[in-house]
Amino acid sequence: MIQLYNPVEIGEGGTRLGVVQPSGGRNALRPLKSSAAITLASVAGIAATSVNSLILAFMLGPSGVGLVATLISIPTIVIVLSNWGLHSAGLYHLGQQKYADVEIVSSVVWMGVAIGLLLLGAGLAGMSILTRLIPEAPATPIFLALAAILPQVLLLYFGDIAIGLGKTSTAVLMRILPGAGYLILSLGLVVLSRLGVTGAMIAYLTGMWGAATAGFVSLFRSGALRLTVSWPFVKEALRFGFQSHIGDIAQYLVYRLDLPLVSYYAGLSAAGYYSVAVRIAELLWLPSNSLRAVLLAHVSSSQNADADKLTALLSRVLLVFSVLAAILLGAAGQLLIGWILPQYLPAVPLLWVLLPGVVTASVFRVLIGDITGRGTPGRVAQITVGGLLAGLALYLILIPRLGAMGAALTSSVLYFGEYIVVLIVLASRSKMPVRDFVLIRRQDLSVMMGIARRNASSVTAALKGSWIHVGNTRR
Repeated sequence: MIQLYNPVEIGEGGTRLGVVQPSGGRNALRPLKSSAAITLASVAGIAATSVNSLILAFMLGPSGVGLVATLISIPTIVIVLSNWGLHSAGLYHLGQQKYADVEIVSSVVWMGVAIGLLLLGAGLAGMSILTRLIPEAPATPIFLALAAILPQVLLLYFGDIAIGLGKTSTAVLMRILPGAGYLILSLGLVVLSRLGVTGAMIAYLTGMWGAATAGFVSLFRSGALRLTVSWPFVKEALRFGFQSHIGDIAQYLVYRLDLPLVSYYAGLSAAGYYSVAVRIAELLWLPSNSLRAVLLAHVSSSQNADADKLTALLSRVLLVFSVLAAILLGAAGQLLIGWILPQYLPAVPLLWVLLPGVVTASVFRVLIGDITGRGTPGRVAQITVGGLLAGLALYLILIPRLGAMGAALTSSVLYFGEYIVVLIVLASRSKMPVRDFVLIRRQDLSVMMGIARRNASSVTAALKGSWIHVGNTRR
């Protein structure tokens, strides 16, 4: 388990080998050390996706890349609206240790398969509606987007399950393989074969299925996944997951409602410019993609005082690094667009407007893992639903008037507002001053640099071990 209080070591088959009692300050760093490889893998995976986005932008033009971005958003939106929060529930209950790991993992995975198949069937039944909503898209790319629903559900669940089990190799694979597969296949199908939007969607679908298959193989081989479902666990997980699910829906809509609104009010070219700016800006979210799940797993199985200290440490360190990274990212993005993609120069001002909000959102995305890990996902839902309502009002006011710039302004203001609210909630609950979550300390930097140095090779080692396992299974 990735946790501070009463952590356990996981054996090769997922067996609990023993209990390590807390021994002081060093144990507080265990979640950070455990997440190093996962965070680096997230960097590699999303970096591959970002490179692929630039390649597609060059090959397909603003309208083509806007269409691909819109099609890819279909399965993601469907999943976020309909996954019922089982991945968060599974992660929380793995920390609580009320049920056996195999009961939790098997139940979450097979419920995920059932949900994915139901969503796929619903999507196919609504094909005619989608073709009317996206008249620029042929039927084949729309079908390929719908076919990605099931593997995306599984990848969502596999990533968090692996963190909850302490299986770094599987967690690394789930973060690298989708983006890497998508990039490699896009080079063949879009760049070499010139299959256009259809080729990009085939590459996307194949990348998702390849990663999902690797996840199945890894979990089956470890003994954590079996052909069984624990209905008592499912009942509890659905109750917990529903509250988490409401929060996830609201937050996803906050993050993604802007693109279809820009496409509708300002056209596909504006959506293409905006999608490039968003893709670059959201590189800042790379650490938060894994740290939220790590923090949730840690908090769900730790003492409150220990969790408060780790949450405050993550908050202030991530804020400082995000600010520095935003400055570098903005400058690099401007140079990159001007040099390689001059037709996308309208994306540059959008990028600079987005960056301040994305900085605070990167911290917010981690901090809500603390609240969920304490068994109160409903509090997160309250914050995110409030943000969604405020954001929707601003989007509908500014996007029709300012186009993509209205979306960028609204997003930045909204992200900052949510960050302030969650800081107030955490400071009030922990009885710690807000400055402990914001102002960096000298010892924080030395701690983080030490962790980075000790874990620089973690991703390579995890990937090597994972492929050895997969290869042995095939033989």
